[in-house]
Amino acid sequence: MKNILKLMAICIFGLMMACGGSSDGAQAGAGKTEGIKSKPIDFATAVVTDYSASGLKHVKNFDPNLGFITSEGPIYNDKKEGTWVVYYDSRDTNKIKKITNYHQDQISGLSLEFSNSGAITKRVDYDNGQIDGIYAEYKYNRPQKLIEYTDGVMDGAYNTYYSNGKRQQETAYKNGKKNGKSIFYNEEEQVIMEFEYKNGDKISGGKVDPPRGPAQ
Repeated sequence: MKNILKLMAICIFGLMMACGGSSDGAQAGAGKTEGIKSKPIDFATAVVTDYSASGLKHVKNFDPNLGFITSEGPIYNDKKEGTWVVYYDSRDTNKIKKITNYHQDQISGLSLEFSNSGAITKRVDYDNGQIDGIYAEYKYNRPQKLIEYTDGVMDGAYNTYYSNGKRQQETAYKNGKKNGKSIFYNEEEQVIMEFEYKNGDKISGGKVDPPRGPAQ
């Protein structure tokens, strides 16, 4: 029960972080992300608990040499279904590394990653294996990258931040291409470069000299 409550608390914390703002990376200028499926379950090293005659089961995977649990979650008809948890190994055994939601072996819903100290390092929204919603990276509980996706393609804001949490870049995307303003800041949040794009082509802009105050 304590472990379940702990897991629920971490999920709620991740959702709260999401409202303010893997491993499956995201890169500016990249095309549509490929559908992401889970790795096949090795039933030779897994412990399976059958919950009901409906086909729902709970799987625990163990390290074959040291015996500690590496991941666990539900399956339905031998496919991952619902929330799966991946744990750190070695000296950090039992610490949660990743929480991912699945539907028929495809990542669907919220995916969260954590450092071994418990801080969130990444959150990604998925729909049927594609990034759909927010892709975010964090360091020391500060955002480093926030990107909006639609159906696996960057669509909306692409933001990066300095290590102190201040803005570094804001770029608008539409259907995977830069479209609109792309603004770069120094660590005092002064605008140092500004460009305008249309369908991926730069149509104007350049260095701002002298730097001006933050864009509103």
